[in-house]
Amino acid sequence: MEPVVLSVAGSDPSGGAGIQADLKVFQSLGVYGAAAATALTIQNTCKVYDAKLLSGSFVAAQISHVLEDLPVSYIKTGMLGNSSIAKHVGKALTGYPVICDPVMISKSGYPLMSQESMDAIMEHVGSKAVLLTPNSFELYALSGLSREMATPEECALQLLDIWPDLNGVLIKGGHINEESSQVTDTLIQRTRAGFTTTDHKQQRHSSRNTHGTGCTLSSAIAAICAKRPELPLEHNVHTALLYTNQLIADAALGSVGQGNGPLLHHRLSREYEGLSGNPA
Repeated sequence: MEPVVLSVAGSDPSGGAGIQADLKVFQSLGVYGAAAATALTIQNTCKVYDAKLLSGSFVAAQISHVLEDLPVSYIKTGMLGNSSIAKHVGKALTGYPVICDPVMISKSGYPLMSQESMDAIMEHVGSKAVLLTPNSFELYALSGLSREMATPEECALQLLDIWPDLNGVLIKGGHINEESSQVTDTLIQRTRAGFTTTDHKQQRHSSRNTHGTGCTLSSAIAAICAKRPELPLEHNVHTALLYTNQLIADAALGSVGQGNGPLLHHRLSREYEGLSGNPA
């Protein structure tokens, strides 16, 4: 059966992030992609000018009608925007494996929504996910811990302790130890015996063309999990990290737009499902 993955996220008319980026990832990785929009934005590579959130019931209706027709095996969630959308989405996705990119705080540390909305997204969607992929600001905000008092790993363990149905947290290392020539992404998973920690190390690429990187990574994980469900999560996350890092490296050589350029998914034709290499 053809693997089908659904993205539930905002729309980016410039094509670099949101459901547009997710659909490009799905196509690139060889799965059929569907998308339910949560928000319409006015943006380009230079700036976000405005955003209009759709109603929770409208978002849920999109999801429900897709799920009743298509054999969706994995779902990726991105920008949900407010507590109403989070509640409706959480109910609509019940029983499906979810990769949750929380999209609550920008990579520069600017909150994109109220604390109430952040709490609702975590309660109704993130708390039941197969994997949560927060940036460093979101990781600390969701755990309730401060940078002065806790490491990123301690924050992830705190989240897994608070939410017993959450299976794993991926600590993205792009904005941690930025002076290092390597990026270390850390996957912490729940097991019957406790928790396991797996570090994934890759070369760091200096580039301003990283628009949509978080969207790309989370949707790549969902796509690869849908395509290779027999493989362990750490293997599929490792493959998605390799895929995303290659896109970052390629975009560093030149992208599109006058601002922070997007990743160029259409240029990457390499088959990643069988990419060799074990998590470091």
